[in-house]
Amino acid sequence: MKKIIFYCLIFTSLATFKTNAQTQYNQFALGAQVGTAFSHADGDVGTPGYHLGFTGKYSLNNRFALRGTLATTGVKTNIKYSNSKNTASSSVYESNFQFVFNAVNFRSNKLDNTGINPINANVYFGLGYGIHYDNIDFTERPLGSKTSNTGGYFALSFGYKQMLSNVIDFFVEYGLRVTDNDYLDGFNPLTPTNRSNDYFSILSAGLCFNLGQGSKNIEWTDSYDEMFQKLSDNKKKKSEHSDEYKNIKAKLDSTNKKLELLDLLLTDTDNDGVSDFVDQEADSKTAEVDVHGVQLDTDKDGVADYKDNCHLVAAKTNNGCPEVKFQMTNETKIAIKQIVKGILFEPSKANIKSESYDDLDKLANILNENKAARLTIEGHTDNLGDTEKNLLLSQQRADAVLNYLIEKGIDKTKVFAVGYGDTKPISPNTTPKGRAKNRRVELVLY
Repeated sequence: MKKIIFYCLIFTSLATFKTNAQTQYNQFALGAQVGTAFSHADGDVGTPGYHLGFTGKYSLNNRFALRGTLATTGVKTNIKYSNSKNTASSSVYESNFQFVFNAVNFRSNKLDNTGINPINANVYFGLGYGIHYDNIDFTERPLGSKTSNTGGYFALSFGYKQMLSNVIDFFVEYGLRVTDNDYLDGFNPLTPTNRSNDYFSILSAGLCFNLGQGSKNIEWTDSYDEMFQKLSDNKKKKSEHSDEYKNIKAKLDSTNKKLELLDLLLTDTDNDGVSDFVDQEADSKTAEVDVHGVQLDTDKDGVADYKDNCHLVAAKTNNGCPEVKFQMTNETKIAIKQIVKGILFEPSKANIKSESYDDLDKLANILNENKAARLTIEGHTDNLGDTEKNLLLSQQRADAVLNYLIEKGIDKTKVFAVGYGDTKPISPNTTPKGRAKNRRVELVLY
């Protein structure tokens, strides 16, 4: 603790030396205080006593100060020994040195001659160490007691100070003195539970007189007074037209532009994974886009893939498919639906099950009977597993059906295969039944 206080004092002194040397403020003060003392020896509060003290203080700045105290204090305790009650009166002569910190500063509502609200009150804390000498009197002296005692103590202070004028301050303070032995009352109890160091507390009030040639004590000044003066209204207006102000404004404008660019780079209005900064269609409503944010159009027919039912065949129609050149009968439609149900694959593979061959042969016969017909085979999966793997599996299954038909003699220019993965569900993927419906192959005959 001693080392911490020492280093704090050195650091504070160096940090404030230049400022204090350039200002004309009082830094020394003398004070006097009177009050009441309460003993806490061996757990017995006792009877309130007197306190009279004198202090000398040196302020480093408006926050930190060094303070020394000389005081005399009277404490009275009631001690118990052999079931008899004894009164002990101790005249304590003490001196201590404390490091004081003004924790909270309060400002006046009235401006001073510099146009600043000055500090006129504060709440402070003090911590330090001291020595004490006790002269002890007993009404009935117990065995093993002392008539005098000397030792050290830790001093803790907490107070409120109010400036009355540039010269005089008023303060109210509570102090605690924790001694390093158990003989404040001259008696060390035999009861083990009471064997602890004695201590006493002080409640006092007093006056502090500021010394020196300055206008007021540095404790009531603000380290930033000069800065506040430079930032007065008139100088603010002049600074707006200065080169410094223009340079700062130029840097600020440059920073704002960079922030706007960063915002643009991080913004994706249509949530297609392409930043608005490079997105040529930033308000498109589909996620199927290229690196420039433009909707995909695989067959370059002017119909975006997300609404092109035949995106592997160029056709400038509403649905992207060539106009139908044959009339599909109800019989054929029913047959296609039955064939779709019969196309089965090995689990998580693109291998067609052998029981599906009859249905695929029927599909080949339909295409042979309708020479003008075209067929798109679409592969779909549910959303379980990795999206990219699902997309690859759906393409592989569609290709497996396509290859089977080609092997059966179907013109490869009339059949197309495309995998959509889990992007086009026909049922919610939240239930096993829904996911089963989404694992499918669709046949688009046109």
